[in-house]
Amino acid sequence: MRSPNFSTEHRSRRRARWLRFAVAVWICCGWTAVSAQDDSVRPSRVQTDGTVLMVDGLPFAVRAIEYNGEPMGMLRDLGFNTLWLNDVPSLDQLRLAKEHDLWVIAPPPTDNGPVPVDWQHEAVLAWLVGQDVNWMDQGTVRQRVDQIRRVDPQQGRPVLVRARNGLADYARFAEILCVGRPVVGTTFPLIEYGNWLRGQHEITQSYVPILAEIQTELPLTVAEQSSFLSGVNAPLALQYAQLRGQVFQAMTGGARGFLFRSRTRLDDGSDVSPQRRLNISLVNRQLLQVDPWIKASVVGAPLEQAESGVKVSILKTSLSRLLLVQQVSGRESYTAGAAERSVLTVRDSAAGTSEQPYRMTPNGLVPAAHQRLGGQMAIEIANASDWELLVLTQDPAVVRYVEQTSRAAHAWTTQQLLIEQAQATAEWSNRIFSAMLQAGREPAGLREQVLRINDLANLTQAESTSSDPSAVWASSVQLQRDVGAMHDALIREAHAMLPWPAGSPVVLHPILVPLHWQSLERLGRVSWLPNALPGGDFEDLGHLTNSGWQHQNAVGLSIRTLVQLHQDAMVDGRRGLLIAAQPDGGLAPKLVESAPVWIDSGSVDIPANQLVRINGHVRIDTPITASTEGLIIQESLGGAEMAQRFTATTGWQTFTIYRATNEPHKLRLNISLTGYGTAYVDELTVQFAPLPTPGNAAAPLANDVLQSAQQSDASRVPN
Repeated sequence: MRSPNFSTEHRSRRRARWLRFAVAVWICCGWTAVSAQDDSVRPSRVQTDGTVLMVDGLPFAVRAIEYNGEPMGMLRDLGFNTLWLNDVPSLDQLRLAKEHDLWVIAPPPTDNGPVPVDWQHEAVLAWLVGQDVNWMDQGTVRQRVDQIRRVDPQQGRPVLVRARNGLADYARFAEILCVGRPVVGTTFPLIEYGNWLRGQHEITQSYVPILAEIQTELPLTVAEQSSFLSGVNAPLALQYAQLRGQVFQAMTGGARGFLFRSRTRLDDGSDVSPQRRLNISLVNRQLLQVDPWIKASVVGAPLEQAESGVKVSILKTSLSRLLLVQQVSGRESYTAGAAERSVLTVRDSAAGTSEQPYRMTPNGLVPAAHQRLGGQMAIEIANASDWELLVLTQDPAVVRYVEQTSRAAHAWTTQQLLIEQAQATAEWSNRIFSAMLQAGREPAGLREQVLRINDLANLTQAESTSSDPSAVWASSVQLQRDVGAMHDALIREAHAMLPWPAGSPVVLHPILVPLHWQSLERLGRVSWLPNALPGGDFEDLGHLTNSGWQHQNAVGLSIRTLVQLHQDAMVDGRRGLLIAAQPDGGLAPKLVESAPVWIDSGSVDIPANQLVRINGHVRIDTPITASTEGLIIQESLGGAEMAQRFTATTGWQTFTIYRATNEPHKLRLNISLTGYGTAYVDELTVQFAPLPTPGNAAAPLANDVLQSAQQSDASRVPN
């Protein structure tokens, strides 16, 4: 029989053991829970600080490409640091991106409810929530933003919205915005892209970083319309100078990174894909050199210049100023690279007494010739291109950084790329020349221009053996200047033959100019049917209404609008269309994001395989303000990308738009006033006739015109 004392002591020891075990289990479980929480919830490596994007505590500039399934190693070698996916990324894509040291911008894995997000999504730089959204989509976008933030283990990972308007509202709950618009091959001036982007910054009140869209291809509608009109599928590639011009314009607009838009793969085997890769690689190498100014600079006021046609923009950091010097032609949207002056003098009234100017080259910074005149510095640039970059600094660290970056980008590889670019440029120039001859058109001086381009291409290659590392670059600058001059001359002559140059798709790219001359001859043989657009004379309101015309206003903008048939808007008859908008009180926006008032026409039934001609008259006595768009006239065949823009006119401006369709189409016109002011429109007509070339097939002559441009081995310039 056990003693009671023993039993009590035993039970006490047993309770103590269980208590120690329970405490140990509790401590272990508690620490395990804390440890698990620490593993699953942690601050994001990516943050934003005002308008600056930060990665691991350092400023970061995005160079993203719209991903179409290309090898990721190839995209990394082309200079990209980020992939833009339009669909939710697969785990395999995330793994490969991480292996190639690439970030990813992509939609979050949320579909009808949250899907787990874990460490495998570490390569995601920002969640893409909302593509091509506007102010009406805010509720849905906000809901998805809240959803991903509840399940994302990386606290504070940025959310990115790609918005068309409503930027101020989206900037309140998204950390990054992506904005952009087609500018190459459109009537929107490329030289205004930077101003437009600065306007988007103002609308957001500069709360967030902005990524700027960069075209790498002409708009799809331009390719389609030029094909329908000419019967030829011409190889259309953006010119290097146009790609570079977009990027530099975006920098002057305060962009913290870039989204290179791409509909097609960069390795699709087409004639233009090698040129696209070459141009992109060269542009990205230059972006590496100017990376510090993209990441965290402040846009300064432009420098006024004594020389006309020269525009100087400034990006400022604490250690330096970057001057972006552009020779402006006004035709950059159609052809770029033309530089009127080979020697430029840039005057800098803000230069400090101890600042030294340097010219940026692929090999780094080289001292620029300069002198001080009174209170300003005069910097001379010899062998100047359409864009030049100057760095003014007194800090040797800035010079060393650019030199180190240039070496890291392998300057010798850059030289090889410049040689390839020179050879490709000469080849395409020869193709255009051959096509012009076959079209029966040889403008004065064209033969000499092409011969000089070939000589410069040969010189560029020969300079690769030179002991001077800048020799290849110098000859390539001369080559690009001459090519720009040739293209510009072709475009100007083609535009001069049309009452409204931007109205024909075959004058929007130098390779299309030979087709333009043949198209003129064929258009002269067309028998147009009578006007098919009812109400375009704007004489009778009842007739307009019965014909399907509609007038609409945007709501809630504190803008007064007016649309009426008025005698002051008359070209012919008794009345024409007056459309106006003015701010209504202090709450009216200083910059108008989207059109406050617009008019839609009734539809016109166009049969298949038709050539369409749209005529009209516009008058704008005082420039439209609060918008870079002015008055827009858009038709449904060309869409927004081929819309016609008018900011001001001298009296009545007649315009003619040529379009074509290979299938039946209900044509509609849209007239939009995008800012403050008054515009008059009258005598709109729509006529059509059977295409001279049936359907989409090429006429024999048209096919011959671009035969050289579609062969892999282009003929050389005839002697």
